[in-house]
Amino acid sequence: MPSGFEGLFPGGTDVESWCDRAAAELFVPARELEARWPEVRRAQSPLDLLARAFKVSPVVAARRALDLKLVDRATRFDFYNDQVRRERKTVATSSGGDFYNNQNTRLGELFTTHVLAAAMEGRIGFKEAYDLTGLRGGAFQEYARRLGVDLP
Repeated sequence: MPSGFEGLFPGGTDVESWCDRAAAELFVPARELEARWPEVRRAQSPLDLLARAFKVSPVVAARRALDLKLVDRATRFDFYNDQVRRERKTVATSSGGDFYNNQNTRLGELFTTHVLAAAMEGRIGFKEAYDLTGLRGGAFQEYARRLGVDLP
């Protein structure tokens, strides 16, 4: 199906088009979407419901509904523009992540506590502990404190 951006972007190859159709069918099978559509079409946010049901983004659900002619172009683009506005609002009001919480994912609490113990016992120097964790000075000390380790 055409994206509506043919004038802005050059067309893809036949292989790319085939891959797009295969991915769409894999993630949002036409038969299943068409079977669910009568249940959700009159809901306040049918495309959001479909997105949750198929575990895809609302924009993907909207595109698939357009491809299957369940919604018209105007509905799909109005929905898309609304999604963009919501996303911009979310980004503008977000305070961002927490640096120290992210270190738990990046380094792992177990690894870091072992590095901290080795540094405190003198088995490695603090410079090596800094190098192993990628943290320096105050950030290293604050992360250790948040893990419940008091550094000298």
